[in-house]
Amino acid sequence: AFLPIATQRLFDMRWQVSRQSDVPMAHEIPGQVITNPATGTMIHATLAGVIEPASGKFPYLGMEVRAGDLLAYLRPTMGASERAQIEARIEQLVNLVSLTEKQIARLKEVMFVRYRVNKIEALKLEMDGHRRELASLQASLTRREALRATDDGVISHIDTVVGGTVGQGQAVFGIVDPNSLWVEAAAYDPAIAANIRSATALTSDGQGIDLEF
Repeated sequence: AFLPIATQRLFDMRWQVSRQSDVPMAHEIPGQVITNPATGTMIHATLAGVIEPASGKFPYLGMEVRAGDLLAYLRPTMGASERAQIEARIEQLVNLVSLTEKQIARLKEVMFVRYRVNKIEALKLEMDGHRRELASLQASLTRREALRATDDGVISHIDTVVGGTVGQGQAVFGIVDPNSLWVEAAAYDPAIAANIRSATALTSDGQGIDLEF
């Protein structure tokens, strides 16, 4: 500040050297709370499908979860042509199993057939293969994939609703550890970020929180 000598004398001002000391410069930088990359986890959809609730319940923001908790079900979606192909194959396998059972029964009735035992065992193996494929295809029409929490924490992100469709690889739920969060603040001057000695966060209700840099 500059004040001419004449003005100083007019106000009867006098100069006195005060105590000298080094004090830190304080800067107020807007920031946001973010997930600790080392603790936050995301639950992704492995297949495209429809989200269904588990036991009539659906996660909400801030909900506490434990690792392994069931959050929701994912019912894979399939086109009309794909479903028609599966149903046609199911019908074909049902007929094959029925036909093989009749062939085995017929061989058991006829005693004098060359390699009868070997033929029966071969037919049984073939029938078992048809039954396994049949069970797999039938399950594919009604199967649901369980979406479970991978870590302890709270739900911090929900990117779907009950009955909503999700794409393959889409993040459906996010889980964070509330005891290990970060505050991300972008300094407008690089020199500020290079000379941080301490920092304090101020919440919306005026509460101060000491931060570790």
